[in-house]
Amino acid sequence: MAYLGPRGTFSEEALSRLFPAGEVEPQPCRSIADAVFEAAEGRADAAFVPIENSLEGSVNLTLDLLVHEVDLSIQGEVLLPVRQHLAARPGTALAQVRRVYSHPHALPQCRRLLRELAGVEVQTSASTAEAARRVATEEGAAAICNALAVEIYHLAVLRPDVQDSPNNVTRFVLLGRGQPDPTGRDKTSVVFTLREDRPGALCDALAEFARRQINLSKLETRPTKAGYGSYLFFADLEGHRSELRVAEALAAVRRRCSFWKELGSYPRAFLASEERTRCAPPSGG
Repeated sequence: MAYLGPRGTFSEEALSRLFPAGEVEPQPCRSIADAVFEAAEGRADAAFVPIENSLEGSVNLTLDLLVHEVDLSIQGEVLLPVRQHLAARPGTALAQVRRVYSHPHALPQCRRLLRELAGVEVQTSASTAEAARRVATEEGAAAICNALAVEIYHLAVLRPDVQDSPNNVTRFVLLGRGQPDPTGRDKTSVVFTLREDRPGALCDALAEFARRQINLSKLETRPTKAGYGSYLFFADLEGHRSELRVAEALAAVRRRCSFWKELGSYPRAFLASEERTRCAPPSGG
């Protein structure tokens, strides 16, 4: 199972919620792209990567890889409540911090803290755990990371829960091959470009879901990379593509599109307070 490493990332924490210890072999990677290509090129059975944060929105790299680079589908998802902590080497006082490291998606989740630390240099790292590993040997530095990284790299928490919102949640997806069986509580993800650029074209396409009582839980755009003003639509909808009404809606929308890709049908995740997310181990191939 390839994931964004090193040890102690939020990816590792979320992965442990999907698979109990010993059920899969974790394979930490240096970047999200490395993890995805490990699975796409057969060196790992699957990849586990972040795709969306409730404060900062989608992880665009993950979306772009799914559309443009690899032929993998979403097999499952995890919703992880994210608690960020400011941590440093033991004995470091907050007033001694001159540099703060963290992942580019984590830093904007903690804007209030960074405004308070006036004059402190802010630097990005490949992951929150990489930031923690770095400051473990660097004086005058602190990392924004999770409690797992604090424990692994023997840091001390200078200030806990530094995220701007207590409702900070990151969505992670399991990427592999094949299609999970329907569970009755599923989600389907698709990406498409409409053939016609006219008033009401998107509304007409989305009406195919509405008239079949299919709820859309997410809709957003990304550039197609084919030129300015050309966009892809990403949509998440409730239901499995093997269900008749979902299959009919997908087929109807597809007929309106110049580009269409189904990113997967998979069990819908619940927050830990609702129900533990479970997923079948990847079988490879």
